[in-house]
Amino acid sequence: MSSEITADERLALLNAMSKAVKPQLDEAKREAQEGLMDRFAEDGTDRRAIMVGGAKVGEVGMSFSKAAPAIRPGHEREALEAAIEMGIVDWSKVSSVLARDWQKRFSRVGDAVVDAQSAELIDWLEWEPSRPKGASVRGCAPEDVLPALAAKLGPGGIDALLLGEAPHE
Repeated sequence: MSSEITADERLALLNAMSKAVKPQLDEAKREAQEGLMDRFAEDGTDRRAIMVGGAKVGEVGMSFSKAAPAIRPGHEREALEAAIEMGIVDWSKVSSVLARDWQKRFSRVGDAVVDAQSAELIDWLEWEPSRPKGASVRGCAPEDVLPALAAKLGPGGIDALLLGEAPHE
């Protein structure tokens, strides 16, 4: 009896493992991301280590939008008129008439927004700070995680985890 598997057997095995693991992975990531987003809202924590057997094997970290000028609510007409005058309107766009990267024309001075070319105070803009967009999982290389978990998983080991039979917190 040969212990080598064929290319088709390998493909089938890996595909089955992927299907078994993906829903569990998606749920675990969602829980980790939601937990970090909640913690960020509470105390500003924007990343946390993923610990396995006392060793850091990865990280859950926040991603943020870029701080940029934004049109003040109620000033849309004034903003459009000024943007036309400044030449930062891209008329080829249907969904957004402002030219791509229009924000680069402006700078923040204290709590105000100014035209970077003329230094004129722009009262129809406000500075929109960077905001959390989400969180992602990084790291968790198999060579780091699997040895650290092998003893903890016990009978059934990795197979039980892949099939959703291993205990989890």
